[in-house]
Amino acid sequence: RRAYPDEIRFTIDINVDDIFNKIQVGELDLSWYDQPPKATLSRYLTDPDLGSHLHSISAGATQYFQMNLTAPPFDDIHVRRAVNYVIDRAAILQAWGGETAGTIASHLIPPYVLGNVPDADFDLYASEGSRGDVTAARAEMAKSRYDADSDGVCDADVCSDVLMINQNVEPWTLMEPILVDNLARIGIRLTPRQLDFGGAFAAIQDPTAGIPSQIAVGWGYDYPDAFPYYTSLLDSAAISAEANTNFSLVGLTPRLAEAIGIEYPKEPIPSVDKQIVTCQALTVGAERNTCWARLEREVMRDVVPIAPLTWWNLLIISGDRVVHWESSPQQGQVLMNIAVSGAAIS
Repeated sequence: RRAYPDEIRFTIDINVDDIFNKIQVGELDLSWYDQPPKATLSRYLTDPDLGSHLHSISAGATQYFQMNLTAPPFDDIHVRRAVNYVIDRAAILQAWGGETAGTIASHLIPPYVLGNVPDADFDLYASEGSRGDVTAARAEMAKSRYDADSDGVCDADVCSDVLMINQNVEPWTLMEPILVDNLARIGIRLTPRQLDFGGAFAAIQDPTAGIPSQIAVGWGYDYPDAFPYYTSLLDSAAISAEANTNFSLVGLTPRLAEAIGIEYPKEPIPSVDKQIVTCQALTVGAERNTCWARLEREVMRDVVPIAPLTWWNLLIISGDRVVHWESSPQQGQVLMNIAVSGAAIS
């Protein structure tokens, strides 16, 4: 029979290494941290005695490089497309933790959330081995108003010292130099600013700050459907001066810009509000999923607010006392079934 625990205690520890060290010596039973440090993950992947304690589940979450459509140089769609072409996603996945930690993303919503409908399988910025295509990136950058001599490298001042908000822990810090190097190939000089998660989230929630880009915060569903992504990230109704989650400001209008106290850019900001309403009105099933998948293609072609990096898995590490563990696929945030060899679990 299952030996269910009598109680579950949650301990908060801001020292990530300390969490996994305590699990290994039996002081804690289960990690509740998104990504173990790379050295810890490597140890669990290579040591046969530890391998059974590493659990990987689809998190319904996407990590991406996000661009603010009002902030130069990302107010130019050719720049945003060039960014998508130039990124070495294979290197990003390795920095993220490899195939155990996720898969390479080609758009916002993981295909399994869309019921794996045929329209969900696409990559508009594919490259050999997912290593990035500098030639295609420079051809796109050459169309930009920020490339005066059309040589495929941004030569405008706005491409220097471009702020990118990031988290100050692995694997985000490991992805950072890859992106800095990749974007430099098309003349965009990123200036990373590393913050803890709370500080990073607060920074990018303020549209008046005009932050051009970020990789600190990805997104996942509250329930397995496309709507939680779109209503939070791409709907103009999510734009707010105080708790803005539409960080790219997709759908911004001159009236909204005035209301939140920012300047509306010279080029119109695209909107997908009508398409969101259309897809949301459909009954759950293949037709609805296909609607969302087709909107995904439109977003990646005509809006391009993000450069998707990984569809990531939640990695949970358990101690010796945990003999059975299951979780909801909702980013691993719900414990469904735990059995232990002792009377309590921490």
